[in-house]
Amino acid sequence: MSGKSQVIILNGPPGSGKDTIANLLAQQGFTHRRFKEPLYRLTAMLFDMHPDTLKELATNRDTKDTENIRIQHPKTKVLMTPREALMYTSEECLKPYMGKDFFGKLASSEINSDTVFSDGGFEEEVDVLLENHEVWIFRLHREGYTFERDSRDYLEKGINIYLEEGKPEQAVETILKIVTHC
Repeated sequence: MSGKSQVIILNGPPGSGKDTIANLLAQQGFTHRRFKEPLYRLTAMLFDMHPDTLKELATNRDTKDTENIRIQHPKTKVLMTPREALMYTSEECLKPYMGKDFFGKLASSEINSDTVFSDGGFEEEVDVLLENHEVWIFRLHREGYTFERDSRDYLEKGINIYLEEGKPEQAVETILKIVTHC
């Protein structure tokens, strides 16, 4: 090993179990992080909301895809969902001016221990981490879950993990074996 921090990136569709697996890896000593954490703060500022309020709306399965009266497109004033607001801020406001690797640079600069990201899905973000850390990418596949209605997708690089319903511990065991034995 090189002495660099180990970074695990979980890449999979919404609802596939990324956070559950990341939380289990955190119990094994990894710091659980998300590329989009700064996006919550920046989107909240853009839409004049408290970051905690936006994060709650955007992470709640009942509200993240429901139009919200407090979230209107800045130009058209059309109501948006919290998920649409995050994508708008990222894809139309930040990345065109700051670069597609913007969130990767932020994340890389803050890593100081073994880390697991539960929201990898953009090549440019991952490429920054590959330059500076020992990175393992795991593409999580779970029957019935897709990237439909999400701006992310499966990364080109990575190791496929096929999840068995109700058994996230098996995925964690496989991930840890790969990371610690290579």
